[in-house]
Amino acid sequence: MAREQANVRLSIWTDPDFRALSVEAQHLYLLILTSPSLSYAGVADWRPKRIAALAAGWVAGAVETAAAELQAAMFLVIDEDTDEALVRSFLRHDGLMAREFMATAAAKAYEGVASARIRGVIVHELQRLRRDEPSLLGWNSKRLLAVLKDPSVDPSEMDPPEASAMPLDKASAEPLPLPIVEASGEEPPTTSTTTSTTSTSTNYADSGDARASENKPAAYSESFEAAWVAYGRKGGKRTAYAEWQRAIKRADPAVITQAIPAYVAATTREPKYRKDFERWLKGDLWESAVVPDQPAANGGHRTFRNPADQSAYDQPLG
Repeated sequence: MAREQANVRLSIWTDPDFRALSVEAQHLYLLILTSPSLSYAGVADWRPKRIAALAAGWVAGAVETAAAELQAAMFLVIDEDTDEALVRSFLRHDGLMAREFMATAAAKAYEGVASARIRGVIVHELQRLRRDEPSLLGWNSKRLLAVLKDPSVDPSEMDPPEASAMPLDKASAEPLPLPIVEASGEEPPTTSTTTSTTSTSTNYADSGDARASENKPAAYSESFEAAWVAYGRKGGKRTAYAEWQRAIKRADPAVITQAIPAYVAATTREPKYRKDFERWLKGDLWESAVVPDQPAANGGHRTFRNPADQSAYDQPLG
């Protein structure tokens, strides 16, 4: 059963995470979401050169850069080994699970997915949806229920995608920004027009491949891993790490980590009001003094000693 139309929710334009994306990343996301190859499981063909051909002046390197941004924000899950891209929230937002026969169609599409990682994320998203909306008619599909028994993969705990090694925008011939890495006192690698046959270090120009396997993101620091676990691993790990690196320039890592337990305890009863770790860091909210286990009269929201902090916590964020 081929899809003849795409369901794009207008609320996407009120999503702060989507609005934080670059225009290139937003364009690529909408393109994938409306792709004729997108299946009822939310999986589309991933061929950057073919995608680039859909717009004048677009190049594969620019497509891959936009894709890396979408993967970091967990809008897409891409498996380059199988040439597949998953729109992560597709099954939760497209309304397919409201009808049993459409849920069966989604299960059939899932069975055709080659990537084990993408299959795992699909199962994870379906399990989330079933917990949140157990009354949907789609759960009557025996074929879909069989899918729910397969291994699940939480996308927030996956290793970040490989960083592109300074892909070039051919239109401007200028290098795109490199990913942020924790300060090490070393100068970042630069491009060179001289070919070296003796050096063992990575040279972007010498590799001949902007996505060489040597150029992997730096490992997460021990201080971040401790904070990530204490916070409850909420949100995207890669984006949270980038924000962590900025935050520890403003405050001692130990101070930030010590503030986490009080906030986690204060939001345990109402987890939907717990911000993603990235947003918590971005707002310097370790400086806010939380009053633990003091439900307010306004529907059970937590109360803060500093009234100016209250509004920062009263907005539910997914």
